[in-house]
Amino acid sequence: MSVIFGIFTFVFSVLWIVFLFRAILTKKEYRKKKTVAIILSIFLGILLFSEISLWAFLVQKINATDFQNPNGGVLIFDNSKLLSEKLKNNAQLFDFDNVIGPVELKFILKSDVNEVMKTMNIEDYEIDFDGGKCKGKETSIVKGVNPQNDSSLICIFDSVKTYRPSGIYNGIDKISRKSKSIPIIFPAINVTGVMKIRSPKQGDRSITYDATEIANL
Repeated sequence: MSVIFGIFTFVFSVLWIVFLFRAILTKKEYRKKKTVAIILSIFLGILLFSEISLWAFLVQKINATDFQNPNGGVLIFDNSKLLSEKLKNNAQLFDFDNVIGPVELKFILKSDVNEVMKTMNIEDYEIDFDGGKCKGKETSIVKGVNPQNDSSLICIFDSVKTYRPSGIYNGIDKISRKSKSIPIIFPAINVTGVMKIRSPKQGDRSITYDATEIANL
């Protein structure tokens, strides 16, 4: 597609320059030729800059589209898998009805933000992870101003309960220019069992996993 637009741009540019100079250099005595050259140069100029504007618009749309998640929505990953070269391709999670904890989840808002920003300019956001232990935070509530590039939304869910994260984007509506808020939609995360991890004793390098609580799930 870029090749086609490039060819059209080159052709329109050459023709526009030719007729523009013809319109400038043609003597007034040749009024008819000069008028035709002026009309054609204006017409070709409109076509040229319209084509350039269209291409710029399409490039912007293509670059803004997340082809992994074109309809928006928050993407959720098992962070331990995401950090593994062997497992990262299978790190994205879709089913949260029967989660075994403790599980460390990474939340990526970029696709959702791109969709929301079609109607509003986001100024800030706030998310309550309902008791999830978020990295670098003393509470499960996370606040920020740049959700599109925030890569720090990592929380650990290590209790048997149904977590119900909720959040909100705050900003300005692009049409009305008034304050606007849009909820951030998260799935409920149902942790049905927790595997206990016992740290090794001094001098012992082995880690003990206790699956007693999840044996009957």
